[in-house]
Amino acid sequence: MVLFASSVWALRSNSRNLEPYINRVVAADKADKGIDKALRGLGNYIAGHMNTQLNEPIQLAYSYNRAAQEIIENAQATADGNIYRQAQRVCEDPNVLLSVRAACVQDYVLENAPPGQTPEALEFPDKALFTYSFVSPTWSTDLAGWLLVAMSVTGAAVFGRIMAGKLVRQTLKRHQ
Repeated sequence: MVLFASSVWALRSNSRNLEPYINRVVAADKADKGIDKALRGLGNYIAGHMNTQLNEPIQLAYSYNRAAQEIIENAQATADGNIYRQAQRVCEDPNVLLSVRAACVQDYVLENAPPGQTPEALEFPDKALFTYSFVSPTWSTDLAGWLLVAMSVTGAAVFGRIMAGKLVRQTLKRHQ
């Protein structure tokens, strides 16, 4: 019973200790510094510990927003950049994700371009390029993993002892 409780505690501990790694990735993404290092740290932690699966993939929203903003700013620098500036003013809403605002800019430009002018469609990056998911192992060599092994071995030994006792009793009954 102690091994079972210890295993549950260790598995829960692995899960709770995941949050600081996620927070490091978000902070690095926001600061635009050390993103790769934070992602590697998160990936290494998840790969080395059981019960550390993510509820949803990690999305580098700030990196995506920076990339989309750069595309919009580059479009504004072109000859027909005025229409992009107008679109950005119309679509600017800090309460809306930049990916939604980018789609708004795209739609505005295509609908309101001056006659005879065909602005180029903006090519925004694929969100999948800014999404990371990691897989937690079924078993790992951390404390939780070894506690589960010890619990399994102990359980098998107890079961074997019970079965051996029954077999000995049956054998003794036959020979009486």
